[in-house]
Amino acid sequence: MLLAIEVGNTNTLVGLFDSSKVVRTWRLSTQRPMTGDESMLLISQLLSSAEVPARSVNGVILSCVVPELTDTFVRGAREITHAEPVVVGSHLKMDVELCYSVPEEMGADRIADVVGAWDRYHGPLIVIDFGTATTFDVVSRDGRCVGGAICPGILSGALDLARRGAKLPQVEIKVPQRALGRNTLESMQSGIIYGAVGQVKELISRLTEELGEKPKVVATGGFVDVIAPELGDVEIDRNLTLKGLRILYEKNKKD
Repeated sequence: MLLAIEVGNTNTLVGLFDSSKVVRTWRLSTQRPMTGDESMLLISQLLSSAEVPARSVNGVILSCVVPELTDTFVRGAREITHAEPVVVGSHLKMDVELCYSVPEEMGADRIADVVGAWDRYHGPLIVIDFGTATTFDVVSRDGRCVGGAICPGILSGALDLARRGAKLPQVEIKVPQRALGRNTLESMQSGIIYGAVGQVKELISRLTEELGEKPKVVATGGFVDVIAPELGDVEIDRNLTLKGLRILYEKNKKD
């Protein structure tokens, strides 16, 4: 079995694969700081909850955008499974060509997203990940990741609004019944959600224009079920990042 771990700034997504099938997933809050022993205990508890013996896991792949946690999870996963984790970066073999001016700057989660999307849909593509940041990655018809965009995530924007506005409360991130808010909470929810929808639609339009052909739009991430249904013709793939991690592992595992 393969253990795939995606450590994000806000959440950590863990998936367990039996061959190409996702058999179990967990979404956890990312804890900082964390020791190697704590990551080892976390992985052990997750496997135990799935009734999967650690010895059944013969492969591990890690995507981490929190630098101080990379070695932490490598040590923890190695200790529990006795497998050497594959750590995602631009150096790995993949079917997508990363055409960023500095490929090493591209986040591991974004690499996994485009690899997973290309494998399932091929190009042209716009891949959107609704996480701490909302990221857009554009893949051409011939499999080149030609660029993208990064903007503040929905939760990040909402928390910053509440923190900076002395009289503005924190609000639940959900689609309001109407755009015309009749109190502060409704007005904030309207602005946060429909503002994000408008932002995403505008970026899709501009990226499509610059790409020069109509792409398939694929969306994933923790807030995908909030925003993507408001966008229209968008394919939702909740496990896209994990699927991309599995593909990267298969291409880069050591026999």
